[in-house]
Amino acid sequence: MKHRLNGSIELLHRPVEFALTSGRPVATLAFASGSDGFSVASVPVAKDAAVLSVDARIDIGKNGRLSIGYSGSLASRQSDHTVQGNLNWKF
Repeated sequence: MKHRLNGSIELLHRPVEFALTSGRPVATLAFASGSDGFSVASVPVAKDAAVLSVDARIDIGKNGRLSIGYSGSLASRQSDHTVQGNLNWKF
């Protein structure tokens, strides 16, 4: 049985100029059918954040593979977490 473990850590730092603005991404969009435009705004983006990623894979015999992974973004006032699992079988 073969197995593999991967991981990464990233530190994101946005410049001071970014912190002095609202830090809130805004986009103006419109539908292709010719409708009036509209604006969409998201939550403010953190100035500093850590992005973590870990995944593990185990081969099950010749035809199977089981994998599970985690990824997350951590900042002082916000966080985002994702867990994913897969079972693959070749036949």
